[in-house]
Amino acid sequence: MRYDISGEKVIKKRQITAREYIELCEMKDPKKNKILKIRQCFTFDRQYFIVETFKYLDPYYISILRVETTDEQHKPKLPTYLDVLREVTGEDHYETWFMAKIDYKMPEQDFLAIQQKLA
Repeated sequence: MRYDISGEKVIKKRQITAREYIELCEMKDPKKNKILKIRQCFTFDRQYFIVETFKYLDPYYISILRVETTDEQHKPKLPTYLDVLREVTGEDHYETWFMAKIDYKMPEQDFLAIQQKLA
């Protein structure tokens, strides 16, 4: 569960029971796809990073680097070995709930930029 309390993002996590899982599966949104996400976590320069890789359209994958920070004012130092295309912080197009839409399309400029990087 995610909340926004006085401008601060709060995330509450808890384990759910098998019964809750089944109930939630029965309530799934027919306008959303199931998302395949591979999550890799690592630390660099005393910071915690998460790389989430989403299955997009065969044979494409989208990887998003997420940075866990308690200080929103502090700009994280990114590892030099990562090839970052651009920052997408706050963009709905790269939130999991948005990417799960059946008619989801990656923004065209990003798709083209990725194609150019791969060429």
